[in-house]
Amino acid sequence: MSDRLRTYCNSCQRETNHFIEAEHKPEGVKDELSGLDVFRECYIVRCLGCDFTSFLEYYWDSADVNGDGSIEKVNQNYPEDPNRFPAYEYLTYDDQNELLNIERESLLDF
Repeated sequence: MSDRLRTYCNSCQRETNHFIEAEHKPEGVKDELSGLDVFRECYIVRCLGCDFTSFLEYYWDSADVNGDGSIEKVNQNYPEDPNRFPAYEYLTYDDQNELLNIERESLLDF
């Protein structure tokens, strides 16, 4: 295990190197709806630029494994990376309504 990784720092407001203070890698579980194996890795990390501490979670399922064996992991920082998703306040009123309608429709289809 490497004791460092690169991820977004809210204090520096950019991707920086972080020291891994602690980690937890629980065994995967079977998702009952999809039948896929779901995995998580959790880290407490400290920015090597400013000493800001945050929680980092990677998650993926068995469908995210590529043919060459590499894995496409999704990560989430806590506090969250403000640049990860577009902010709603930058969308027009019509765009916001369209997104809300899409969300409602997808929930009704679920």
